[in-house]
Amino acid sequence: MKAIVLSCDKYHAMAEHMILNYQTLWPDNQLTFRIPWNEKCPNHIQDRFGEKVELIQTGLKFKDTFSGLTSDLNDNDWVYWCIDDKYPIDIDPQKAQQVFDFVQSIQDPNIINTCFHFVRGIRNSAEYMQREKIGLNLFFDNLKFIEHNGYINHWLHQFFRVKALREFWSKMKEPKQYQARPMDEHLELLTGTYLTLDHNICKYGESTTKGIITNNCFESFQNLNMQVPAHFLRGKRRTVII
Repeated sequence: MKAIVLSCDKYHAMAEHMILNYQTLWPDNQLTFRIPWNEKCPNHIQDRFGEKVELIQTGLKFKDTFSGLTSDLNDNDWVYWCIDDKYPIDIDPQKAQQVFDFVQSIQDPNIINTCFHFVRGIRNSAEYMQREKIGLNLFFDNLKFIEHNGYINHWLHQFFRVKALREFWSKMKEPKQYQARPMDEHLELLTGTYLTLDHNICKYGESTTKGIITNNCFESFQNLNMQVPAHFLRGKRRTVII
């Protein structure tokens, strides 16, 4: 399965760091990470990961990047959506593989999304309680997946059908270069059914905030013997998700 990495030349170190964490925490994953490049091809990343990585030249704008990474894919194809500004800190590799196998088994084209993580904020909502009784519940091996529409975070790493991501980007207004946060104003539910595992099997860290590397990401670079590029100033903030 293709893993679509939203990145650019300036952030290639973050993309490499993210992939290295996946390879460390989930070494048997069946993902092929597609990394965009604009002017400088990061051949060193492919040298490091071999066939686990595809390098694709794209435009610098966010929409051009996404289009370039998915132009050869069909609407109903599943991809793993993994932007470079998030990275895994912990994953249960056995359950991650089960979730991957579940996604590959889905026949219903109306199911457009599946999360590793239990989506925060919906256990306490009346809407969730109603859906728990009448909504979609699917079981695969010993895992339970539930339908939800009570929480949106399309920037977390998760499985999407390509058609859903195309709808997502069609609704986006192109922000200024490197400034992704304004796009949060346009986040909304997409057409189709969202599923989430009913418990967390992973933890993520945030790599940067406003162009400054988070303290947790800086320490992760050190632990993996990676050098932080000089243009990423070190901040004091720690950001861990889920």
